Amino acid sequence: MKTRHLCAWTLALLATAGCGGDDPVTPEQLMGEYSLVMVNGVDLPATTWTSDGMSEEATGGQLVLESAPTAAPTDMLGGLYSLSLSLRTNVGGGPVDTNLFDGGLWTLDGDQLSFETGSPTLVLCGRVVDGVLILEMSRAGVPDPPPSLMFAR
Repeated sequence: MKTRHLCAWTLALLATAGCGGDDPVTPEQLMGEYSLVMVNGVDLPATTWTSDGMSEEATGGQLVLESAPTAAPTDMLGGLYSLSLSLRTNVGGGPVDTNLFDGGLWTLDGDQLSFETGSPTLVLCGRVVDGVLILEMSRAGVPDPPPSLMFAR
């Protein structure tokens, strides 16, 4: 519950900082490929977390939003997603490059994005701001606060 609470709190903060008056976004407008461009407001490579002399940085990433599968309810506002992140973990022996992959369902409610991830240890939520997707990613075993990931076309 702590992770979902943090996700909701961060998105509420983003909502108060966003610009008003934009037309509603539709799922069809969001479908496509996005590249990771920033983490916590910093250009890549950028730190996602630090703790006790260890750290992790994102060096790249991609998010793809696709249409709903044909078996999905007809009123579903969303579809399938795939996420890939290139990460570099810095530990005592030096940097270790890894990749994080995930996929599942995404839905849109106003400007809020929800993700049903394929991993029980990963929580994603987000918001659409001027055509840019800002996601918060929490992972089990990774220190808080969760990083804010900005994806753009």
